[in-house]
Amino acid sequence: MHQAPLFARACGAPSALLAILMAACVTGDVTDVSAPIPPPDTTGGGTTTIQRGSITAVVSIDPSDAATAQAVGLGVGGLTVTLTPLGGGGGEKTADTDASGRVQFTGLLEGQYGVGITRALTAEERSRLPANAQDATVFAGGASTRLFAGQNTTLPFPLVANKRGSLVISELFSYNAAPNNYGMGDYVEIYNNGDTTEYLDGMLLAASGVNGYHTPSRTYCDSPESTRFRLDNTRFWALVIWRFPGSAGGRTLAVQPGAGWVVAMDALNHTAASGQAEYPDLSRAQFEQYMSDADTDNPGAINMERAWVPGTGIFGRGYPNSSNRSFALALPVDSSAWTRDWSRWEFTPVPGQALDSSLYTGLPAEAVLDVFSYAGDPVRAASFGLPTPCDPWIGPALDGGVAAWHSYNTPQAMRRKSLGFDANGRETLQRTRNSSRDLEYGPQLQRSLNRR
Repeated sequence: MHQAPLFARACGAPSALLAILMAACVTGDVTDVSAPIPPPDTTGGGTTTIQRGSITAVVSIDPSDAATAQAVGLGVGGLTVTLTPLGGGGGEKTADTDASGRVQFTGLLEGQYGVGITRALTAEERSRLPANAQDATVFAGGASTRLFAGQNTTLPFPLVANKRGSLVISELFSYNAAPNNYGMGDYVEIYNNGDTTEYLDGMLLAASGVNGYHTPSRTYCDSPESTRFRLDNTRFWALVIWRFPGSAGGRTLAVQPGAGWVVAMDALNHTAASGQAEYPDLSRAQFEQYMSDADTDNPGAINMERAWVPGTGIFGRGYPNSSNRSFALALPVDSSAWTRDWSRWEFTPVPGQALDSSLYTGLPAEAVLDVFSYAGDPVRAASFGLPTPCDPWIGPALDGGVAAWHSYNTPQAMRRKSLGFDANGRETLQRTRNSSRDLEYGPQLQRSLNRR
């Protein structure tokens, strides 16, 4: 099994949704559970005509990076925009923006689409950057939308300058597939993308989703109840918060520039334990979620502290990564600065189910160093009659886009893109505050384990 904590509540939901929920419970893919996505509309008398739509992308420069763009002479005209069908359904298309930053893609079938720009700065352009933006190497941005049959939609998105920052979430792995649905080899990696040594002492690693880890009805996505959490730019609303041991200002957990540390769900050799090569060997992970006597404690891994972790996760072994998540790395924040708020749940809870599992904890946005957001595969969701998740579910000031699409059935890691290596062999990772542009899928890298 590999299911998010709140999914048990949905799996206990009554009658009408039972068949759909049972299918989702079996797969471990946790997504919306409302009416199926409608098929493409057709028109015509004796001849069936598939209706096609269009997406107009409107590009702007993020106000926070306007001075940087001006310094290098970057405007919104003449930029190459890429349109990508998400989850299959055709190849990519590209087109250049006009002087006002607009570009239109026509003749599109119904489906989920992403649009984006990645515009690298030349060495000469970088030489003209102001002092506070010397580490900028790329301007990038993007957004995604669901296009229905015959629909013409406009999709605005800003471009932001890549800033290396300091500590970032560099990689996440979550896999659970046949033959035995082992699902315990999840991990999150933290990487020092800056120039100075950073310390993890007392920092927070938080995970969020939409009303838990899926939404009980599609209409919930646009409801005031959902929006007040999903689009709040002042807080990162978390359902689970781990704390790195130590206190604020401590200097025990040092991360050198170009180095990283792994937080494992279970710091074991999962290749051997599962009998499947797709699962990683995490026996050398620096941290683990040690939960209970049902768990195996690796004395070589530091146990993460449960700052706000309702329950003990599946089989007492910690919380797996779900198919729709945002992770945040935050500075040490005293719990007196946290905000607690309940999220209305539209299903009747399973008898004995603790309501604490739907309690959001808001961390101040100014404490958030980095956000890493991803969503489930819409094609896989549709195959079970399930609509796609709410998108986005984190305020755009914290993360401008959600990386799509993750499937438990593919043993690929979600990784932050690399911008290359310097003369000393140190890697710089892309960070534009937009997961849809910053993240990619590929083989596990585990920089912090494989470079030791």
